[in-house]
Amino acid sequence: MQTSEHLREFKKKMKEVIIARPNNNLQSFNTRSLNKRLGFLRDIFRYAIKERLLHVDKLLDCSPASIGRDMGWKNEKVIECKQKNIISPQEEQDIVDEAVLDGEQEFVDAFRWLLNGYGMRLDFEFQKLTVDLIKFPRGKDTKFTINFFRNKTKKWSGDLPMNEVTQEIALRYREKAFARADKKLFPNMTKRKLRTLFDRYTKRLGLVGDKKITPYCTKHTFVTRLAENKVPVKTISVLAGITVETALGYYNQVSDESLVEAMQSLENDS
Repeated sequence: MQTSEHLREFKKKMKEVIIARPNNNLQSFNTRSLNKRLGFLRDIFRYAIKERLLHVDKLLDCSPASIGRDMGWKNEKVIECKQKNIISPQEEQDIVDEAVLDGEQEFVDAFRWLLNGYGMRLDFEFQKLTVDLIKFPRGKDTKFTINFFRNKTKKWSGDLPMNEVTQEIALRYREKAFARADKKLFPNMTKRKLRTLFDRYTKRLGLVGDKKITPYCTKHTFVTRLAENKVPVKTISVLAGITVETALGYYNQVSDESLVEAMQSLENDS
């Protein structure tokens, strides 16, 4: 017989598991992750009932209305996890300077690409970035575009324009990338290597604790910078491969620089 204690203990255990995940760099907790697990559990109950492995009377809530919905295993109210830090222009420059001194030019270019490159996810998009995905200017066609597969949406991005930063990097790496069998633009920037170098430079610059910067902050920074530059929400949605609702949320995020600029604008008006 399922009890309320089972529900409480399941939620408690799942929270511990989510926080302890190796990829959870901020040791944060988001109830969306918990709700996904509750949904999976409900699917198991439905399958068990269908196969006569579980009787409805054993459910936490066996009322007819509940059986067709949550069976007593209700989702938690959505509580967002701690926000990933925004990388300021000064922090960006400081990290670049440190990496250049160490001779880590490929990291510098990868770092700058991530801050300008469409909010690419490390695991599936950045790690699979090849020169074949980039359309270079040719003849009368002077456009630089990129078209890559979005892992989360399971769709291609469509031809997206490239800015001067990504264009310059692509041109420098073009010849070497085409010469490689895998045609990767940043062959040495594995997920582990990126994390190692991010840790090195953030610790060296004192960016620890609440100021901690990880590779995952680059996507957050990319979208936040677009929002602060008053880019339309639908445009942000397309460039970053996120929903309009998610893009709208970035208009509520502000960096220290934007706060300073806002106050200065009042001074200028006066």
